[in-house]
Amino acid sequence: MLSRLLAGGAVALVCVPAVFAQAPSKTVEELRACAAANAPKQSFSQSAEFVTTDAQQATRTLETRLWGRSEDGKLRLTLHVQQPPDVSGTALLIRREDGDDDMFMYLPALRKSRRVTGAMTSSKVLGTDFSYADIQRLFGTLSTGKATALPDGETDGIPVYRVQLQPEIVDGGDAVRVVAALEQGHCVPLQVNFFDDTGTIIRQLRADPESIQAVGEHHLATKFVMRDKVAESKTELTLSKVEFDERIPYSLFNPRGYYNQR
Repeated sequence: MLSRLLAGGAVALVCVPAVFAQAPSKTVEELRACAAANAPKQSFSQSAEFVTTDAQQATRTLETRLWGRSEDGKLRLTLHVQQPPDVSGTALLIRREDGDDDMFMYLPALRKSRRVTGAMTSSKVLGTDFSYADIQRLFGTLSTGKATALPDGETDGIPVYRVQLQPEIVDGGDAVRVVAALEQGHCVPLQVNFFDDTGTIIRQLRADPESIQAVGEHHLATKFVMRDKVAESKTELTLSKVEFDERIPYSLFNPRGYYNQR
């Protein structure tokens, strides 16, 4: 799933005193190309389990299936909730075209699909610590918005490339700046910091380096933790059954049929 994040990009905040700062070893264009190598050529599918722990240490597990398609600069993402039973059948469709976003949610209890407004993009997805905007960024952060290469650094002792981004997707209460760290072997993201307009880290995404694996010619991490530093909660994300460039029916990305379960 995060291969697209890289195709878009991000990198962790590593404090380096200005007096010792060095020039980045890679240009933004080189980092984009490195990250894009992990992105599917056309489509992908994967299972995603979200385990969220709130400030009171209560946990909730969300099991989902996610499909994506990208062609001619147009991004389509569809998410189906499989468990728990009270939200099973809920579906989400995100479509991006020429910088504009369309988002739809299907609620089985109402048997109705509704458009998600711009004000909702900074809210959390079904109680997890991932916002709607975060999901979009996971599949296109480096490919959109203004990016600046930063000096190389380390994350947990691992050499990383660092990038700062001014996301195109900005809403009230959401991140206005992203700093991410990509491991230098295959540009897999190891840490991503999301900042608000005061320069405070409001969320932090970390990948487990031990979970990085190759799927064909692509490399991706399969275990992540997103921490919401304001709400004092966290969501552990585990990816499985990852497939690239499989045949996916277009109906899964159509507002009139994306919610039909496969």
